[in-house]
Amino acid sequence: MIKYTMPKFSDDKTKQKAIENEIKRLRDLLRDLPDDKLKVVTGLIEHCAITLSTLKELTAIIDKNGCVTKMPQGSYEIERVNPALTQYTQLLPKYSAVCKQLMDMLPNKSGGDTDDGFENFRAGKK
Repeated sequence: MIKYTMPKFSDDKTKQKAIENEIKRLRDLLRDLPDDKLKVVTGLIEHCAITLSTLKELTAIIDKNGCVTKMPQGSYEIERVNPALTQYTQLLPKYSAVCKQLMDMLPNKSGGDTDDGFENFRAGKK
């Protein structure tokens, strides 16, 4: 069995810098959170930044190698889905979920919930 190794498109310092920049960007975005919530979201922020960096790296691999790769199988080759694409499709929903958790923690900028009348309608009131 051939072991698939992911090509490196960036050195560790570049990737670390990208992660640090994303952490800073997310912290700036969430700066209005109370301190108790900010302590809770620190792990989510870091997870989000690392995941985004990984998704970008996987995108570069997919762009370079395509969605289908050839794998030697004895005296012949078979085509298969690029393992980077499989990882990407598994990681993307997790990244989206973490982003949603972070965005849901942002304070409502509209100044509170606005009454659209639905609750009164549902209760049969006019």
